Order: sequence, then C-alpha cells, then structure tokens
Amino acid sequence: MARTPAQAIAWAKTQHTGWNRLCLAFVRTAYGVASKYGRAVDAWNAAQHKHKTSDPKAIPAGVPVFMQGKNPAGHVAISLGGGQCYTTDDTVGGPRELPIATLVRVGYKLLGWTEDLNGVRVYTPPDVPGWFTVDVAKGSHLMGRAGASTSSKVKYRRARGFRIYAVKQVTAGGHTWLVTRYGTYYAKQYTKKG
Repeated sequence: MARTPAQAIAWAKTQHTGWNRLCLAFVRTAYGVASKYGRAVDAWNAAQHKHKTSDPKAIPAGVPVFMQGKNPAGHVAISLGGGQCYTTDDTVGGPRELPIATLVRVGYKLLGWTEDLNGVRVYTPPDVPGWFTVDVAKGSHLMGRAGASTSSKVKYRRARGFRIYAVKQVTAGGHTWLVTRYGTYYAKQYTKKG
C-alpha cells in the first residue's frame, strides 16, 4: 500500500546512510511503491501526471522531483516544499535534506515533479484554490452565506451552472465550505470541481 506524502517524507528522514546510486529505489521505498523501472529518467518519462518546472519553490511537499544530470539514468528525490528536497545524491553526502538549487548548481537540470510514481498515484493536488460549478437541482439555488454556517445571513443565491472561484476551504458545523476572495461561503457538497 502506498504511503501518503507526509509518511514518505517521515520515512525518508529516518534514512542517513546507504542508498548510493539508488535514488529511484529510495523514493519508491519511501512511498511503498513496487519496483517497475530501473532508472529515474524512465519513471519520469512514464509518469501520467507530470509537471515540468524550473522553479524549485513551485514544487509541493511530498512529491517525487526529477532531475537530469551527467548520468543518463537521471535523478529523483522527495520534495519537502519551499525549494527543499530529501536526496540520496552521493556528491552531497546523501541521504539528506538539501535545497534543490544546490543540486542544480552541481550540474543537475530540474525536469519537474510528478503526482504518480511507477504507475501509482502518490499525490493528489488540493481542490482549492480553484473553480467550482454550482451543482444543485434545476430551479434550486445554492446560498452564498456570510459565514460558515447554515444559519449565517444569505448574501447571494446562485443557480445551477454558476461558477465560483474558491480561495480556501474550511470545515465547520459538519459541512465543508468553499470561501471566495470576497468572504462568501458556499457549501462544497452542492458544487463540482471545474
């Protein structure tokens, strides 16, 4: 069974020796994912949910982060967020925490990050922020409220198909609420992503 991103990070941080030239084995073991590819570059190429980036700080915590270097096998580490990763690279005395920018300085090219590893989903991006569409019965309305409560003052009545951009999500009173930048609360159960 695959570990969550937080569990993968926690496991990785318990490793302080070994794993030299075994970056893909290290990362897949951290996630509890079976072996499928022998090289990091092959796992990158096969990923179904990949995000190319050159900005280390844009990579969320708990995802596999891929790089290409002098070795044609490539390199993979676990992102810790904020531009940091946990890597087994032997040029920096791995396994250890390191800024991704340091790996770039020693010759790696950042390829990006993935939501899956060896065909297994290891990360699911959060819904929020993002767009949602009101999904109530035809003729009904979703109430946009002043607070996270069904007894809060109604500010807006939104018909089926109306789009809402949520900037955050909160849970209160047994409901999950989508919150707009204007501070209007909508019950998430009456919306769909997109």
